[in-house]
Amino acid sequence: MRYSRRKNFKYSIPGEVSAPGGDVIKVRSQFECHLLHDLNKRQVGWEYETVKLAYTITHTYTPDIVLRGPNKTILVEAKGRFMPGDRSKLIAVKEQCDVDLRLVFSKGEAKLSKRSKTTYFAWGKRNGFEVAEGRIPESWVNELRRT
Repeated sequence: MRYSRRKNFKYSIPGEVSAPGGDVIKVRSQFECHLLHDLNKRQVGWEYETVKLAYTITHTYTPDIVLRGPNKTILVEAKGRFMPGDRSKLIAVKEQCDVDLRLVFSKGEAKLSKRSKTTYFAWGKRNGFEVAEGRIPESWVNELRRT
C-alpha cells in the first residue's frame, strides 16, 4: 500500500492506534498513526517510543580573551546581550573542560529576559562563574602575576 500526501493533510495532528497487544495508544502525528495502522494490517509487531538513546553533539568554543600568566591561564567571555544559547554553551564548557572561565558583562544587573528576575550577575554566580562588569578586574590580572 502506497501512501500519498493529500492536499491539506496535517501530519502533525496527534492520533490513536491499536498496539499489537490491543491497547489503544496516542501517537504524536497522524503520519505515525498511518504507518502504525499499515504495520497492523500487515501483522508486523511494533513498539512505539520505547527506546531512548543518549547522544552528544561535539562543538568548539572560542573564548573572547585569553589571559596568560607564568603558571595560570584565565579565559574571559565578554557579554553584552546574554542569550539562552550563550548560557547553555557556557555551562557545557564549564562542565566538560578543565578551564578557568570567567564572565565580564557590559551590564551585570540586566535581567535575563523581560519576565525574569534573575540578573546576569546572579546567573553567573549561581552557575559557578566569577563575574565582573565593565572591565576585567585588577584582582584577576594580579592572580596572573602572583602565579
